[in-house]
Amino acid sequence: MQKFLCKIGRALQREQTNALILAAWGLYLVALLGGKLQGSAVYTLRQCVTFGFFVLGAGLEYSLGDIDLCFMAQASLSTVWLGLLYQHGMPLPWALVCMVLSQIIMGALRGALAAALHIPMTVLSFILAVILSNLYPANDVILMNIWGDRPHAAAVWGVMAGVFLLCAIGLQCFWKRTYWGKYCLAIGEDRQYNRNDVEKTGINVVLVTAVTYALAAVFFAVGTYTLLLSAGYCSSSRNAEYLYQGIAAAGLAGSMYRRYKNGASGLVLATVTMVVLRQTFMALKIDKCLIIVEGLVILLTILNKYEKKLTQK
Repeated sequence: MQKFLCKIGRALQREQTNALILAAWGLYLVALLGGKLQGSAVYTLRQCVTFGFFVLGAGLEYSLGDIDLCFMAQASLSTVWLGLLYQHGMPLPWALVCMVLSQIIMGALRGALAAALHIPMTVLSFILAVILSNLYPANDVILMNIWGDRPHAAAVWGVMAGVFLLCAIGLQCFWKRTYWGKYCLAIGEDRQYNRNDVEKTGINVVLVTAVTYALAAVFFAVGTYTLLLSAGYCSSSRNAEYLYQGIAAAGLAGSMYRRYKNGASGLVLATVTMVVLRQTFMALKIDKCLIIVEGLVILLTILNKYEKKLTQK
């Protein structure tokens, strides 16, 4: 049975990425040529930028070998704290600083806890996601009007797109040019085989994991800010659909580029592909099937990791 799963994982790892990307863009062209796509270019850009920051964070965590089920619950709850602080008279810049710091602290604590106790992040993040998403009533919405009538929407989202690309370049430099990034990749590679072997290399696994999750939280915080730019409301269930989309995009990028030689560009391409796929499914009125596609991508990602583990044995 293990050999059979190994063969499946190896075959799917070779074919899944190109097939999904070609299928997504093929459907998009069909919908575009058929006149069924109604959104503007600015809308598509906004979706890519907003979703993209979450994909960068999820991809950074995935490079550690972790699948995080908590990052959207963390981000959504931080919007609630931001909204409450703003309602009670705190100036918006300071409220934003508190939101960013809260996400960094939560991320670092989650990473350190999982690494120190050797708890699989999938298990820990699932438990924390349930807790965080229920700390504030999901139906209670806090309204925040950050920039009024948005007089320069296209220009603002153009600037945010530039920030997103700079963050992607910075993430690639982190992986390739810094010791922290190299330690992060080393931990991710070793964890696929035996988590206990990582500590024997002399790497401070707890510290590296905490720093990596704190850095991922910075991406999540910027993504949270872009959510508020696109629609000024705060909720503990804000954009919950980004969770599985983000994990699927990170897994898709990880399959495109093994060992993250071009990991950041893979995350950017995966971001655009998932946004295009979602818009196409909505235009064709089959958006309920999107969660199935996302689940299949995540399943193939897990099979890919399982195949690597069996190959090493």
